[in-house]
Amino acid sequence: MRITRIVIPNFQQFSDFDLSLSDPITGKPLDRVCFIGRNGTGKSTLLRVIYDLLGRVANRPPQYAAVATTGGGFGGGGINPVSVIQTASRYQQDEVLAAAKLVTDDRSFWLCSTHGGRFNIYDERFELADWKHLTIGQYALSDSERAEFGENLRWDANKGDLVIFVPPDSAGTFPRGQLLPSTSLNEALRLFKEFPVFHEVSLDQVSKFWNVLIYQIKKREEDWQKYLQEPANRQKSVGEAAEEFDKTHSEILITLADLWNKILAVAGLEFDYKSAKKPVQLNENLEAFVRVISSRTPVNYNALSTGIRNFIFRVGHIYSLYFGRQINRGVLLLDEPENSLHPDFLYDLMDVYQSIIQNTQFFTATHSPIIAAQFQPEERVILEFDDDAHVVAHPGVTPIGDDPNDLLSKDFEVRSLYGKEGIENWERFLELRREIPTVLDSDQKRQLIQEYMRIGNAYNFSPDAISQ
Repeated sequence: MRITRIVIPNFQQFSDFDLSLSDPITGKPLDRVCFIGRNGTGKSTLLRVIYDLLGRVANRPPQYAAVATTGGGFGGGGINPVSVIQTASRYQQDEVLAAAKLVTDDRSFWLCSTHGGRFNIYDERFELADWKHLTIGQYALSDSERAEFGENLRWDANKGDLVIFVPPDSAGTFPRGQLLPSTSLNEALRLFKEFPVFHEVSLDQVSKFWNVLIYQIKKREEDWQKYLQEPANRQKSVGEAAEEFDKTHSEILITLADLWNKILAVAGLEFDYKSAKKPVQLNENLEAFVRVISSRTPVNYNALSTGIRNFIFRVGHIYSLYFGRQINRGVLLLDEPENSLHPDFLYDLMDVYQSIIQNTQFFTATHSPIIAAQFQPEERVILEFDDDAHVVAHPGVTPIGDDPNDLLSKDFEVRSLYGKEGIENWERFLELRREIPTVLDSDQKRQLIQEYMRIGNAYNFSPDAISQ
């Protein structure tokens, strides 16, 4: 399953917005999409629209209210649509707010929501509609058609469906005195009964990450007992069986350490999985900490830098949701992955996420040219305002892996890469280039050349040859 188009007829800064998410050459859906643009152009809104529409298929209550009549919207503070229904006309309530086209192996369909909070599913007839004035009742599927769509639309974690939304994290911490995410074995065991399809990954949800870690630990213990009971393994020694079992059943704390230590090691830290205390009693929690490599002293998670803490919990949570599972239909929506991370670490950041996910359409929104440079130009969606202050979109220009400075000037359309002082020195540099050849006094010329070279060396301006 892939999302191939997003339509927003009339909502906030969007008007007649129609975005294709297909490769312009092959026509196939894009596996990766990177939204870039100025603040307020709707990058985060598009991620939330996708998350909300996918969730409505699964009858999951929308995380983000969508009520244009109050000035609210996706992620706009959780405004309840019911509160404005009395003041909005029936037609306004039923107008389509946003729609997404999904393509499966054998057919395509549209998911649509309205300003009044209603939801419906359309077939290809939607593409012929006047989107801005379309109402939810037009072209809606009949009950028999909806039943026909059932298998394509039904989300089920047991069948390998997974949708993850990752908002930009703030500098959150655990409550004072709390050293670990607050949960217990009893909470984690509920995942054996029902493993959700939809997940929000943030510091506010870090306890759910810890639940998944405990679940993965207990799932491996359960698989080990089942493995020992298989007829072919009953005659093997425990050592032989364990060696063979380990080849196909990795321990999540060990593999998580490999992932985390790529950034922790830079700060002289490591994930101490060997000393981890796994829960046995229902009221017990998983106790696993980061420690200083040199002194082996445990470190409170709250004591970690904002960037490190946000990253390890974010990437660890995503990793745990894919670990040991065959994901057949996945969507990852990642907002501002660069937050609080050193620029040098960003060059490989997308590779980190790509190494984790499988069979997943990957969406991200970023202000970082280093992140954006890791996408093909057709995978970059540049959002900007037109003359009417409505958002329009077009693909990127610079090739993948290009100098981020080229992206700043071409794709991000930054006016200048220099600050105020840099621009002033550039103008002085050009002035000196024009002035020096006209100066006849040798001492004065020497002083001007020294100033010219000093500015050029400081700012890496090109020191073109100047007549002496």
